[in-house]
Amino acid sequence: MANTQPPRNPNLKSNVRIRTVIAVAFFTLACFGILVYQLYALQLRDAEHYRTEAVTQQLQDTELPATRGNIYSANGKLLAKSNTVWNIIADPAQSEKNGATETEIRTGAEHIAELLNDGTSADDIYAKLTARNKNGELYQYRVVAQNVEKPVADAIIEYSKSYRTAPKKEGETGYRIAVLSTEQSTTRSYPYGAFASSVIGFCNNDENGKLVGAYGLEKYYDETLAGTPGRSVAETDVYGNALAAGQADVHEAIDGNNLTLTIDENVQSIVEEYLTEAMNTFTVHGRGSAIVMNVKTGAILAMASIEQFDPNDPYKITDTKMTDILKKEEIDANDIDWLEGRLGEKAVADIVADGKISREKTIGEDGKEVASEYTQLQGMMREAQWKNKNITELYMPGSVFKLIPASAGLDSGVMS
Repeated sequence: MANTQPPRNPNLKSNVRIRTVIAVAFFTLACFGILVYQLYALQLRDAEHYRTEAVTQQLQDTELPATRGNIYSANGKLLAKSNTVWNIIADPAQSEKNGATETEIRTGAEHIAELLNDGTSADDIYAKLTARNKNGELYQYRVVAQNVEKPVADAIIEYSKSYRTAPKKEGETGYRIAVLSTEQSTTRSYPYGAFASSVIGFCNNDENGKLVGAYGLEKYYDETLAGTPGRSVAETDVYGNALAAGQADVHEAIDGNNLTLTIDENVQSIVEEYLTEAMNTFTVHGRGSAIVMNVKTGAILAMASIEQFDPNDPYKITDTKMTDILKKEEIDANDIDWLEGRLGEKAVADIVADGKISREKTIGEDGKEVASEYTQLQGMMREAQWKNKNITELYMPGSVFKLIPASAGLDSGVMS
């Protein structure tokens, strides 16, 4: 029977092999080219970027707060001091990387709230442990609690170190669920409360938790009292904890200077006592004020404005007349007269116009939300009690020499 198949081309297999070799060669060259490009990008083009990223991951840069200076009376009585406390800092992003579940984080938040025992709810703590920015990314730094005493802070950190995910391999202890650390901070306290508070003033905490003078001498001498913060740069492990055996570059903080006043606490106490008595005896429209000066040196021995406030809780309104008015939704003519005299007729004009103190927010002409009349009035009252009337408020004009006795050699009837 005749063979009907076409004759085979002996070069066909050879051509296929050649094309295959060429394709493999091109593929290998392409992969090698990509590898070379990636090496170029890593080692040359983006080297600085990755070097910076590595340093950020391997080093912990911590600010060491300076201790704010104390304030003393002329006789050495401590009138204002700083106390060392701790802030609890969370790393929500690292918790997610460690594989922490929502249930585990909620359990951790509940236990942390129990340890704090300051009224902070577990929901508030959970929100901070899972906080995200506007791009939906988890934060790497979130303040969970501020001004925590050391025993409580130590207990919370110890708990966070022991509360871990289930081990993925035999011999592992699992990863931390609530990744927490501490940050040293300070609070300000005033041992004698409202004593000379209108002179001393008080401090607030800024967005970083640093004490900043807000009123009085605390504000005027803020730079003198504040000091200069230090810095510590230490090597860290994969969890962001400083290595015990690692090297650390530490620049110690420079504490603030102390401030010694010319105020004599004995004279100040007497002035406040009798000024308060006079305020209670006579009908005083505003506040009572008094200054005692050493006429030989010009040193101020006492300066008082009554009513005063407690700088340990400066946002609490202590003037009973103020608090009584704030409780009302409708005010009478006497209240309006008092508010105009105490806070200024122009300042309260819009609020007292209808004889009511509204609790509702409004929308201004610019379309922005405006605080309620109650909130505005509350703010004015706080400002009024913080001010030192002796140096910040106007007084009725008159003959200032009538207070100086004739024996001083001045004719009070002529000098005015």
